[in-house]
Amino acid sequence: MSKPLSQEAVRTGVMVAMRLEGPILCPFFAGCDGVVVFSADGAVETFPASQAYGERAIYDVIAESGVERLVCGFIAEPCRNLLLARGIDIRLGSCREAIATLAARFDTLPTA
Repeated sequence: MSKPLSQEAVRTGVMVAMRLEGPILCPFFAGCDGVVVFSADGAVETFPASQAYGERAIYDVIAESGVERLVCGFIAEPCRNLLLARGIDIRLGSCREAIATLAARFDTLPTA
């Protein structure tokens, strides 16, 4: 069971693929380029994935980012279960929406 978070402390991560026009929601968990984190105070940070793609590298990036909430395009059940066990609330988003919109609408997104 995750602990209640004050609105000031909430950090929402979005799994991203980097494009020339900027980061977009990545459709594949293990193939993402990193995590963009939105804080309740409006701060935005980027945590790039290592050059060696894979689930282990992605878990390390997520842990380093300190997120409590995460938006993915897709996440396999074993990956989801590991993150849920760490207390991270995971939701699914559409690649058609801007990542800032996804972070802002987190509570309305479907649970992964």
